[in-house]
Amino acid sequence: MASQPQTVRVVRFGIFEADLQARELRKGGLKIKIHDQPFQVLAALLERPGEIVTREELHQRLWPADTFVDFDHGLNTAVNKLREVLGDSADSPRFIETVPRRGYRFLGPLESLPDGAASQAVTTPQAIDISAQERKVRWRWPLLAFVVLILGIVGTWFYSLKVPSDNVPAPKILPLTSYLGTQCCPTFSPDGNQVAFVWYGPKQDNADIYVKLIGAENAVRLTNDPATDGSPAWSPDGRYIAFLRVLSGNKAGVLVVPAIGGPEHKLAEVSGGDFWSSGLSWFPDGKWLAVADQQSVYVLSLDTGEKHRLTFPPSGRNDDCPAFSPDGRSLVFSRNFATGVSEIYLLALSENLTAKQEPKQLTFKNEWSKGPVWTANGREIIFSSGVGSYEGSGWLPGARPELWRMPVPGSGAPAQPHVTAIQGATPAISRQGNRLAYTRSLTDINIWRLEVPGSNRRASEPVNLISSTHYEDSPQYSPDGKRVAFCSSRSGTREIWVCESDGSHAVQLTSLGATMMGSPRWSPDGQRIVFDSNIAGQVELYVIDANGGRPRRLTNHPADDCIASYSRDGRWIYFDSDRTGRREIWKMPAEGGQAIQVTRNGGTVAFESVDRAFVYYNKDTEPTGLWRIPVEGGAETEVLKSVATYAFAVANKGIYFEQSHRDRGTSLQFLSFATGKVTTIGTIRRPVADLGLSVSPDERYLLYTQGDQTGSDLMLVENFR
Repeated sequence: MASQPQTVRVVRFGIFEADLQARELRKGGLKIKIHDQPFQVLAALLERPGEIVTREELHQRLWPADTFVDFDHGLNTAVNKLREVLGDSADSPRFIETVPRRGYRFLGPLESLPDGAASQAVTTPQAIDISAQERKVRWRWPLLAFVVLILGIVGTWFYSLKVPSDNVPAPKILPLTSYLGTQCCPTFSPDGNQVAFVWYGPKQDNADIYVKLIGAENAVRLTNDPATDGSPAWSPDGRYIAFLRVLSGNKAGVLVVPAIGGPEHKLAEVSGGDFWSSGLSWFPDGKWLAVADQQSVYVLSLDTGEKHRLTFPPSGRNDDCPAFSPDGRSLVFSRNFATGVSEIYLLALSENLTAKQEPKQLTFKNEWSKGPVWTANGREIIFSSGVGSYEGSGWLPGARPELWRMPVPGSGAPAQPHVTAIQGATPAISRQGNRLAYTRSLTDINIWRLEVPGSNRRASEPVNLISSTHYEDSPQYSPDGKRVAFCSSRSGTREIWVCESDGSHAVQLTSLGATMMGSPRWSPDGQRIVFDSNIAGQVELYVIDANGGRPRRLTNHPADDCIASYSRDGRWIYFDSDRTGRREIWKMPAEGGQAIQVTRNGGTVAFESVDRAFVYYNKDTEPTGLWRIPVEGGAETEVLKSVATYAFAVANKGIYFEQSHRDRGTSLQFLSFATGKVTTIGTIRRPVADLGLSVSPDERYLLYTQGDQTGSDLMLVENFR
């Protein structure tokens, strides 16, 4: 007799679990209060993910046929309360989408657990292949049952370890800083009562190291150099704070400064790393520092200034964010892959601070996993991880990483990571183990529209065209000007979306769940959109029908291929690739095929001129200039000395571009082909994220990205365990 499929009882989405039989909702493993009608709405949507559940179907489910009720008001109230519990929004939904005049739909990936699985089981969500029009969940029950059984044991252990008893104070999350702009990268004093951190200061003019007493309002500035300072680390004896200072684009100094203020002392120079948040770690005896240098982790002696190498990453990878264990016997660090992924590794150390063996990979999340720190007992690590983007300045806005907790192998607990339900990055734990600090991003990037002044049009104020509480960028007008393609993280991961030219009726085209996704560009006939993604490992080019469907992969090369655009006749696709070891412009047939190198002296973002005579492109230099080369080949020519990266558009009349000014914001400018002159169209004094610029086909409107809220605060978890 064939076995019957197991009953689906628990459904997990994001940090939530819904027990459909017990009618319970949990957040991060803890039960939260929800009334019956909002839960019934949730259950109905979870039973048919991606499908429209009509208002009539919900009416029948929530109220018997003979019940007299104001149905519209009652259903709206139930949905609003459900969104409130989930922290969701009707304007920028993560879970519950309103389908006007029809009903509601559940968005995003989910995971179903069979009947009997422990509700505390924590797993890494499986990637579900979902098209924008039809989302179907397929499960392999026997394998899933086995996985759930194992992870149920893990969840039971994790839950019993973290649930407080009656006589233990419950953890509390409190603001640690609330200053203007960005505060990040906290480190505790040995007594756990002070934090050092990075802040741009009250004038937001320079990144320096500050110290703050927990519970006090004001912070004391420790460093005053005009260069950028980052990665503070408090010494074990409490006397000094070590930090990194950027000396040039590729070098940084390792310095120490007294914790109470005083003269700085330079210990060494390092190169080739992420100096903002690559991390420094003190050895427990205070005589050594672990630091990222030349793509590896080194140990630096404070007495002699000597360095010796600890890690030897394979070609194309680099290591950073080192952290010594409390007993000094181990080191954890992040290993970064060229594919937009980093994982956490563990290295066992000998008494003379050399590696005992090859490092062991701890995480296999296929995401950015950064900044590991040890708990006070040395049995676990906390790190930030998520799908999104990470660059030299740390987590990019909109990435929204979460803090994860993981037992270290050998601690006696199963070594699987567990999400903590805290959205944050750059964690730090006090030596006493009762306080956790982290960085919470407050950044909101949206797409704005500016009407270009003309002979019959006066200058007007910009309009916020496409916005949410998540990241919106890379706008591109369709060839007919009626639609806009863009990137958004409003669904939980960066995906490609399309909306009307007025910003209405946004539709999600992709549901890949990749850590890197972007650069949508229309084909000349408006039927297809090319974009880049690392869903298959390295960054490759994909094409999708402009009305939705399954993306088709165009490139398959060990190098990163990204930032594509069509030729004006639609026969070719230009793109950026590092196949030669340096970023250059290449082109390939639009339907796929052999790629041809276009530039020989560097190139990043490329667009063909309207008359098909030239290819215009950026170079990965400082400052970023704009160059052109004949379509048929020939010598390259510099067109503009300074153009914001990724922020120029080639039109019929000329070139529209952004130019940043340190003290005057960012200007939108126009280079006329007819006169060769550059004129200023407008000045944007709010922070601008130069992540795409697009001009409408009639050259009446410009689309650009802007930081409507930028910055980050430090948060504190009291009674952390």
